Amino acid sequence: MMRSSNSTATDKWALWRGDPDTTFSDWKIVVTSSDGPATTYHLHKMMLGCGPRKSKYFCHMIRSSFEEGATCTSCIELEPPAAQVFPVLLDCYLYNQPL
Repeated sequence: MMRSSNSTATDKWALWRGDPDTTFSDWKIVVTSSDGPATTYHLHKMMLGCGPRKSKYFCHMIRSSFEEGATCTSCIELEPPAAQVFPVLLDCYLYNQPL
């Protein structure tokens, strides 16, 4: 599980980095790659499917009767470099945090 070790003022909106229980996380993305163990990111349906930078893919998954919709979990396999920068994508694109 990905959690921030040192919280700063800029982390206050990067809710995916916090404790999933206190940030009311309601969706998980499990990222796998060939260079290491899977990493689970605890996210929010609102940001994935309805937020200002929503994803049509996740909007469909959230509303679907597929397994992902029932379990609130998406599994994504990425190339190692893409898996390494996935947290940056969450910060900068989905949760609108500056670099």
